[in-house]
Amino acid sequence: MNRELFLATFEQRLKSPVRMTLSAMLVFFTAIGFLMTRGAGIANTPHGYLLGLIFAGGVLGQEFSSGVPHLTFTRPVPRHVYVLSRWAAVCAVAVLWTLVPFVTAFFMTATAPTVLLGMLEASLQAVGIASVVLGLSAGLPGLADLGGLAAVGMIQNAARVAGAIAQDAKVAAFAGMTVSYVDAWFAPHLVLSAAAYGQALSPHAVFQYASTVVFWLVVAVLLVNRKQLSYATD
Repeated sequence: MNRELFLATFEQRLKSPVRMTLSAMLVFFTAIGFLMTRGAGIANTPHGYLLGLIFAGGVLGQEFSSGVPHLTFTRPVPRHVYVLSRWAAVCAVAVLWTLVPFVTAFFMTATAPTVLLGMLEASLQAVGIASVVLGLSAGLPGLADLGGLAAVGMIQNAARVAGAIAQDAKVAAFAGMTVSYVDAWFAPHLVLSAAAYGQALSPHAVFQYASTVVFWLVVAVLLVNRKQLSYATD
């Protein structure tokens, strides 16, 4: 990882007024939710996923559209280092913001192990979706990566609706399988809250999460390596 690229990306994300406003609102309402539920609603919260989207959106696509990598690659910086440095930076920003609302949970009735598991669960959620966005952003210009995820969400919703109204058990089962399959590839996460109640974490779930994150990182590196650079914008 390149330290300068990491810090530059970290600073870039924090200097975006839109990203910071959306993140602050999301963190505020998540913290309020924790207060209202007195720490009972900290398991499997969606704010890690949303913060990952906010900070990772356009992480590569916007850069290539603006021509910034053309200058970056004039230095001896390997493309995979460029990709992984930007990924690490957006993950770091997203995780830091993801952890903020949990501060309120420590003052509630929730036990420390439950809060810590919730923090880890939300952080892994942020890293997972940031990895997916990175892979999509490597192949799509601007913020089209978020549009791609929106299209995936529409497919999932269509499958849910089809499963709900289907009169055939096989159709309903196929719809449920489709939703689960798409979710595994485009929203990698681990449900850790069950461990607070003594339930073991499935090794398959851990492998699935890790392999999905690695898959999207490899996709991003391969796509960036294949890009033909010119001084004209995409």
